[in-house]
Amino acid sequence: MKLIKQSDTSKPLVFLMVDSTDHVTGKTGLLPTVTISKNGDTFASPTGTVSEIGNGWYKLTPSAADVGTLGPLLLHATASGADPTDVEYRVVAFDPDAATNLGLSYLDGAITSRAPASTALSNIVWTEARAAKLDNLDTTVSSRSSHSAADVWSVATRTLTAFSFAVDVNMSQSLPASPTTGTVGESLKFADTRLDATVSSRLAASSYTAPDNAGIAAIKSQTDKLSFVGSDVKATLDNEQVTVAVNNDKTGYSLTADYDRAKTALAITEYIAPDNAGIAAIKSQTDKLTFDASNYVYAVATADVDEQAIADAIVEAIQDQNLVQVVVQPLVANVQRTDGDGGVIGTYTGRRFIASWTIEDTDLTGHDLRLILYTQSAPATTVVEYDSEISVAYDAGTGNSVVSLAGAVDSTPDAGQYCYVLHDATADIVLLAGKAIVRPAPEAGT
Repeated sequence: MKLIKQSDTSKPLVFLMVDSTDHVTGKTGLLPTVTISKNGDTFASPTGTVSEIGNGWYKLTPSAADVGTLGPLLLHATASGADPTDVEYRVVAFDPDAATNLGLSYLDGAITSRAPASTALSNIVWTEARAAKLDNLDTTVSSRSSHSAADVWSVATRTLTAFSFAVDVNMSQSLPASPTTGTVGESLKFADTRLDATVSSRLAASSYTAPDNAGIAAIKSQTDKLSFVGSDVKATLDNEQVTVAVNNDKTGYSLTADYDRAKTALAITEYIAPDNAGIAAIKSQTDKLTFDASNYVYAVATADVDEQAIADAIVEAIQDQNLVQVVVQPLVANVQRTDGDGGVIGTYTGRRFIASWTIEDTDLTGHDLRLILYTQSAPATTVVEYDSEISVAYDAGTGNSVVSLAGAVDSTPDAGQYCYVLHDATADIVLLAGKAIVRPAPEAGT
């Protein structure tokens, strides 16, 4: 066990780290993790510093707190690639490295400086009573006062403390007419004029709040930096921005070219607010337009061609002179038109679209109908197309066709707003157009 003087930071705590492979060779280049236990307390990290000595040896240079507790001091060190090591020290009150007296305060002189055995002291009879008197030597004589009684009484002001005899003070003694300044007599003489209120009427010590001297000092450190011109604060701006309420001195100021535009800017009294209601009405109509890939507006028109009338006109024109046979081929007209508003259809995520429309005066039996969903931001891109999910019921009495949609669940797009068109691929026309909304909704049972 190694002895360490209490609170002595000059002696390092050394320990050896050996290689974990052969358990013999000192391991160098480590960064050991060190904990210490003071007098049987829990291991904790020291506040001193750990460093390498060499050849596998390391040291903890302790702080005063690390070696400040008397008793056993245990050091435990670990590091990667090395065996853990433990070293026991003991913190003592004396200095084991002191060559003369081990740091003991009562051994304050050499033995050779004491009286030899041949002196009269050795011939004095040694008794138990005399030995008991030695217990009164509980400290060094050099620590006591060297004053004599005459020295004490020569002091003008003397205070009696911790005496074992009684002192009588005659409180009925008359006060002198002119007591000495600063004496008890002066204090008693003026008590009637100076003690003009009860002590309990004054602020109690518990109610006193000390001033925030630190805050006052901080304020003073700032105010000390101020400079004054008369009673006005003198300030210097170092590229700081300030807001000036009124600047009466315009000398040296000029407007930049950016502000020249303000000279011709529209006055607020000339401003006419936009007709937002009218703009909204226009937008509600233009939102109904559908465009093709070339940004042409889709429009549908039905053209009836009288082929016989054309033939008769040609025959009449040539007066049957050459018996020309004229064959009139029916014209194919694919002029599209924007048909009625199909309204808004809606559903929820994880549910299918269900809707129906009445197309008046049209027999759509056998027609190839497609319901196409797209976004307004990408009208040329199909999001969902329904075909086999569409059915047609024709009423011969009214001449109307009822078109019904029962979309598949897995065809419903993500939540959002979409546009749709009901396209008759057989006639190549758009029957209806409108909005489709898919609202978010949780799945059943979740």
